[in-house]
Amino acid sequence: MKKLLQILIICFGIYSCKAQNIIPVENYRQYLDDEIEIPDGSYIKDVSNLLDKYVGIWKGSYNNRNYEFVVMKRTVSFLRITVDQLNIKYKIVNSDGSILENTLNLSDESILVIKGNYLARTKTYYVLDYLGRDTACGQEGFIFIKVYGIGYNNMSLFLEPGRDLIDGEACPNGTTQILPTDWINLTKQ
Repeated sequence: MKKLLQILIICFGIYSCKAQNIIPVENYRQYLDDEIEIPDGSYIKDVSNLLDKYVGIWKGSYNNRNYEFVVMKRTVSFLRITVDQLNIKYKIVNSDGSILENTLNLSDESILVIKGNYLARTKTYYVLDYLGRDTACGQEGFIFIKVYGIGYNNMSLFLEPGRDLIDGEACPNGTTQILPTDWINLTKQ
């Protein structure tokens, strides 16, 4: 009787455990493009460690500004789906030393932390969602990053603004981008 009970418990455990549907991060873009619904309980996983080469502290200068980007790999869950993604915190300093923006000490959940979206089908770049402090004046869009060079010690980054029309009354100075809208070259520290 004891042995039968053990077998029943094992069978029940196996039956009640669903296998998690694993989708490699490099295939996620195809789901988006083809509008394929991702099943509940899925894990968009970095099974090949393709995101690891982006992780680290990256620094560079552009238009009299010094940029520091801290790229982190995180695993987040939402809507019953788990995702491996890259997030970016950053610090921007003018040539006179004044800080234009600093998100380095914010929590990972802050809307000002740049959130990962997807790895391109070509695997040559990664796309992230960006919201700045002044979204009404155009500080929003998509960040594109790509790594290159020996040991992937170089990275390029740029912002593709998400808003073409800006309310002139709310933004008398027009668009106030603080992130580069041209490719900036960064070096891993």
